[in-house]
Amino acid sequence: VAHDMRTPMTRFRGAAELALRSAENPSRWKEALEEGIEESDKLLRMMNTILDIAEAEAGSLRLRFQETNAGEILQDLTELYSLLAEEKDVRIHLDLPNSPLWIHTDPDRLRQVVGNLLDNAVKYSPPGKSVLLKGVLQADSLLIRVEDEGEGIPPQDLPHIWNRLYRGEKARSKPGLGLGLSLVKAIVEAHGGSVHASNNPVTGGAVFEVRLPV
Repeated sequence: VAHDMRTPMTRFRGAAELALRSAENPSRWKEALEEGIEESDKLLRMMNTILDIAEAEAGSLRLRFQETNAGEILQDLTELYSLLAEEKDVRIHLDLPNSPLWIHTDPDRLRQVVGNLLDNAVKYSPPGKSVLLKGVLQADSLLIRVEDEGEGIPPQDLPHIWNRLYRGEKARSKPGLGLGLSLVKAIVEAHGGSVHASNNPVTGGAVFEVRLPV
């Protein structure tokens, strides 16, 4: 955590020092304030995520359960992340049944889970490839599957990807804090569910499967 906090704090301090040296340049003060707000937002996101993970692991994460159509959440997130995907020439395919996917869940936390997985899938997908988002009810559980057509997760990284702040060799070249998957696992398990990661033996892409009790 200290290592990851050092970069935004250094940028924050550097912007402030430069502004102080520019005593007769109000526009530089404005730039410094804007940079400071941006870097402080990064720090707040990091700390809030760490707190959420810690609360979930301690069994004290506040969940606001309600009857939710998970299909609508998956549809909304597909539309949202399709804008990001189009910039990379990546397509998101949504696979849903005709009937609603009713589940007793915290809809905001479910959005966090699927949003993190979709964000990762788009991030690691090469141009011209696709991401599959699938939701289906199986007996007494909801299965959500997110699959990309990237290079997959190196076998040596698979056992560690759920650890806080862990970033594999390939992940280090991408923006991120190494907290997204830890948060996904913590939220899913706080719901009494499970999450599993693997690689597709045919395409080689990464596959994430979330199971939540209905």
